[in-house]
Order: sequence, then structure tokens, then C-alpha cells
Amino acid sequence: MLFRSRSYDFGRSTDWLWAVERLVNDTHGQPDLRRRLESELAMALDSDASVAAKQFICEKLWIIGTEASVPAVARALASRDTHIVEAACYALSSQTHPAAGKALREALGKARGLSLVAVINQIGDRRDRESTTRLGVLATDGDPAIAEAAIAALGKIGTQDAARTLSRLSNGLDAGRSVAVAHALLQCGGELGRYGKASDASAVYLRLSNSSGNPSIRRGARLALERLRKQE
Repeated sequence: MLFRSRSYDFGRSTDWLWAVERLVNDTHGQPDLRRRLESELAMALDSDASVAAKQFICEKLWIIGTEASVPAVARALASRDTHIVEAACYALSSQTHPAAGKALREALGKARGLSLVAVINQIGDRRDRESTTRLGVLATDGDPAIAEAAIAALGKIGTQDAARTLSRLSNGLDAGRSVAVAHALLQCGGELGRYGKASDASAVYLRLSNSSGNPSIRRGARLALERLRKQE
């Protein structure tokens, strides 16, 4: 399988793809065989296989991947090819064990450009609290795509620390980032309320309803504040 993965690319025979698909299906409920298959896919991901092959491998690791394949996926996160990094992020999106989160946090210091955006987005989707401080730094990055991704990720994380980080960021920003921070704070308030932090959520909404320069944000914050008060 490893050898055949090296010869696969877009526009070539899909026999290898179908062979792997069958193995994924046929090994369901057979942990020993699944482990062997995962090991082979991890080795293929570490090889000089094409971008297309590595994207496909990551799709399969999304289904069968465990902590055992995280080191190989973590190395893919360091690729110079954004498509491979995005695929690696997808592979980790189904894995909840600590090793996956650690791999993504380490990639925050290595990835660049759109690859870094992909990593940040995945960290936000995972609501990785341990990334809050690093995301606060990236939220001031000179690349607008990176900064806005970090701001949005903080909103998804939605903790008290994330809210404080966003509040500190709200001073001295240009109009575009100021709106992004306000949207993230609004989402942060929703997350705080969802997890029983009503007083913290109210503080976020109150600040936004009084200080945001965006009318839709102010209105959204006031409506959210009213809903919280009715629930008390």
C-alpha cells in the first residue's frame, strides 16, 4: 500500500484509492487490523507521496486515526504546502485526545500564511483553551487573515480568559479589526452563558451594548443581555 500511494496523483488510476476505501470499511470492528492500516497510512503520510495522496490519507485518518498516527500528522502540519496542512488539520479534527491539541499548538509557532490560518481555525473549532495566550499575540499580526482568524478563534473558545484577551485587544484597532473583535466578544458572551457563567456573559454584553461603534453589535448585545436577565 505504501508503495502504491507514492505513485498516486490527480488524473491517475484510482485503484489505490478504492483499495484503501475497502480496507477502511472491511476493518470496521477489527481493532488489530485497523491499527495496522493506520500505521501504513501514517508511513505513507511521512513519505514522498503526492499532495493528492496525502490529502486522501488525511481523509482516511479522520475516520480511523488515533493517537498513534498523530506524530505523522503533526509532521504534515509543518509542510510548506498549504493543501497538506489543511488536510492534516482535517485529520486531527476528529481526534479529541491531548496529543492532537498539542500538535496544533506547536504548529502555531511553525506554520506561516494560509497554513497558519488553517491551524488557527482548527484550534478555534476545538475550543483549545491552552492556545489563548498565543492567539492573543497572533490577533495583532500584520497579516489581516491571520489576525482575524485568531480573533475569531478566541470568540469560539469563549472562556473568561478569552474574553479578557479580546477586551484588551479592542483598544487602538483599525475599524475592520475592531468589528471582528466585537463579533468575537459577542460569541464569547454566548459561550460563557452556555456554560453557566451568566455574570461574566452579562459583563461582556453590557460593555458591547455601551461601547461598540457598530449598531448591529450593540443591538445584538442588548438583546442577549435581555435574554440573560429573563432567565434569572
